[in-house]
Amino acid sequence: MTTTTLTLGDFEFARYEIPESIPFGGEQRLNVHELVGGVRVVDVLGAVSMPIEWSGFFVGDNGLSRARYLDTLRKAGKPLELAWSQLYFLVVIQSFHCDFKNIGRIPYRISCTVVKDLTHRATNLLQPSASQLVAEDAATANMLAASIG
Repeated sequence: MTTTTLTLGDFEFARYEIPESIPFGGEQRLNVHELVGGVRVVDVLGAVSMPIEWSGFFVGDNGLSRARYLDTLRKAGKPLELAWSQLYFLVVIQSFHCDFKNIGRIPYRISCTVVKDLTHRATNLLQPSASQLVAEDAATANMLAASIG
């Protein structure tokens, strides 16, 4: 993910601060009523985003001051824009933890509570590209050839 730009408010993560992955998604809140005879009535209460969490390392001479700046953002408790790739959220920093090893290497972990998902909704399913289809066919052919011996 090092080619991805990751920003939180006015803070842009760099190099080892950018994680290999950032999970996102959530759940659909449901109220399930179990009725006599095995009948179910399901009330859909709405989508809830899970916290967005990741970790990385602050490295170099300015690593501590960068970590302290993020901690200042956490203490402020204000909503911040979180963006990477095609994803865009309004979040509040729920937790920010650093483990000071030395001035040049500070591991961190951050968790953000989603206030609002600002990502444009995917309304149509994109079809796989021709190169993806060829790569899948080649992988299948290689697997079949290997199984034949």
